[in-house]
Amino acid sequence: MVKTLKSKTTKHTSTSSKKVFYTLKAAQTMQIGRELVKNLKKGDIICLSGELGAGKTTLVKGIARGLKIENDILSPTFVLVREYPIKNDAKFCHIDLYRINEPQFFDSGMEQYFTDSNICAVEWPERIKGMIPKRHIKIEMKSTKNNSRKIVISYKGYKQ
Repeated sequence: MVKTLKSKTTKHTSTSSKKVFYTLKAAQTMQIGRELVKNLKKGDIICLSGELGAGKTTLVKGIARGLKIENDILSPTFVLVREYPIKNDAKFCHIDLYRINEPQFFDSGMEQYFTDSNICAVEWPERIKGMIPKRHIKIEMKSTKNNSRKIVISYKGYKQ
């Protein structure tokens, strides 16, 4: 599970099955992504849900930094997938499904990215709800009062 952040401006609450963070700045959202990496393994799929502007790509940037990826992390909204090499012949795959639906995802062959040798971050996973593996990390993001972000992280299909 993600460790508690020690920032004075990042609030954190936890239950046994999920963790809730509140951030005020993009740097704090990125820090949550970096912390998340400490527990990632090849084959993990991170599903990020939230309205436009909720900070999904910002959190993915933090994950990428935690994976030691130095490239600029750009939203794959128009190209759908961006791949970044990481250690041990693995890839970090950033997938944005805003523009496609489940049949288009299946027809494109993009499920090939969901392998034991990749770590995938999927924005807009609700677009392919029936194709998301049962074992995944679910991250729900929401803008709240005063431009803060509420980030809820839960682990689906993982042993407690």
